[in-house]
Amino acid sequence: MTAPAFTLCPYRFSDDPPRMINFLTTLGLARTVSSRSESFAILSGRSGRIAVHSSADSAVGAEPGETRLCFETPDGDSARTYLTSLGLDATIVDEAYGRYLHVSDWHDLRVGLNEEMKDFYGYRRHDRPGRAPRVNVVGVWFHVDFAVPETVLRQLGYVPDPPAAAGWQTFRTAEPSGVVGLHTIGAESDPRRSGVGLSFETAEPPENLVERLHTDGHSDARLGSVRGTTIVLVTDPDGQRIEIHRAPR
Repeated sequence: MTAPAFTLCPYRFSDDPPRMINFLTTLGLARTVSSRSESFAILSGRSGRIAVHSSADSAVGAEPGETRLCFETPDGDSARTYLTSLGLDATIVDEAYGRYLHVSDWHDLRVGLNEEMKDFYGYRRHDRPGRAPRVNVVGVWFHVDFAVPETVLRQLGYVPDPPAAAGWQTFRTAEPSGVVGLHTIGAESDPRRSGVGLSFETAEPPENLVERLHTDGHSDARLGSVRGTTIVLVTDPDGQRIEIHRAPR
């Protein structure tokens, strides 16, 4: 059975959502949905999405600056049928804000799987800009053992790129749905828990991005280097370090 689309959409919990949303638009993402209070928004890149959520309104006890791994799928029923065909215990939970899937096999990994929004009452929908965003969203998944998250990613249709470096591996889908990068952490960490960070890939010249970030008030933005490749380093409004790498051609 062919996997339905599972688009990466990590949730960033922020104590200043408007500033975080503005930061992401400066990077080159485009708003697609936002609340009238600006306490919530979904932004899209060329590949992948990000949801910004007020940490003060978090129902899951998330801290400011915390990122949680999440994916969106167009139809929850189709996704459930697919996941159960893999032998997973998947159930649909219907909440006032929408539907999501609970996969008991992933319980300790804190991986979210939401059905895409269908009820936009109280929200604004934004037209996509004429020029497509040049930014890929990268969810960085820190874990002790790559085999555990890799199993989940393959179940969602993500396959590994050629190995990049020891302790780092990126995964993508055939239809661009975002990028997930697995990053090793120390063996002393609890293997059942996982941490998540944000990163990006861009087709824009890094010097141009740094200049725009400076203009927008992010004075610490600078060029850096990873394995001989130029990247952009900047601290986001939630105090988290962000790396922006060159997108593959």
